[in-house]
Amino acid sequence: MKVLHLPKKDLKLFINRLLRQYPIFGPVAHGKNVVFGLIKKAEEIKLDYDQTILPPKKYFLPPVDTLFSFNQDQITIESKIEEPRIILGIHACDLNALKSLDQIMGDTYPDPYYQQRRKNTFLIALNCTRPCSYGFCTSFNTGMAVDDGYDLALTDLGEVFLVEVGSEKGSELAEGLTSATEEEIIAAKRAIRAGQHRMTRRIEEENLSNFLLQRTAHPYWEKLKEKCLACGSCTHVCPTCFCFAVQDQLDLTLEKGKRER
Repeated sequence: MKVLHLPKKDLKLFINRLLRQYPIFGPVAHGKNVVFGLIKKAEEIKLDYDQTILPPKKYFLPPVDTLFSFNQDQITIESKIEEPRIILGIHACDLNALKSLDQIMGDTYPDPYYQQRRKNTFLIALNCTRPCSYGFCTSFNTGMAVDDGYDLALTDLGEVFLVEVGSEKGSELAEGLTSATEEEIIAAKRAIRAGQHRMTRRIEEENLSNFLLQRTAHPYWEKLKEKCLACGSCTHVCPTCFCFAVQDQLDLTLEKGKRER
């Protein structure tokens, strides 16, 4: 694995170079919050975020997916061949969520739409060096740094980013960057380890499923139920949920329509 060096002052040049080749989606400001959105220029990206409103899962399992359109004479399958793209700034928790979805949509229930989007997406991860407010990723070994499944992984060392190459495509994306020093590699490991030690939230993983099953009648669920509007938004907020419904949308003329997931 190659480990490279990206001075922070050159980050905008690096992103703008990639923008000339691919559309890039990354964390951008949305009022006081942060969302994953299309990056039009390097200045828009916010790499100092804790969490986004919605996970980047939306680029692989969009809230609405048109499967085919139809009229009285024919059915037209919607093309899902999308152009290659980059998701930049994805944290280890969201990357591990995608790896879980890969098992479902790639192996257990192969889904061509998901697989095509996954194949055409290059992931530039951002390792965490400080815990977020509600994070407990270390309890499940899903943070604060990525282990695999990425093309490039960045670690903020103050004046520079350490850049780990995780694939052949990642090596192409990082073309022109110089090798990191041994001191920078050690500093990155120390920064991540220090962040893990500062994480105060913990969840005991042992017997967790039994623990939850024994508390299905807990009063908290009744309290939560009173706030529920049955809108289904929770399926979009959860980074691992793959629930969906399929319905037909008919035109008022009843002569044409479309099937949506």
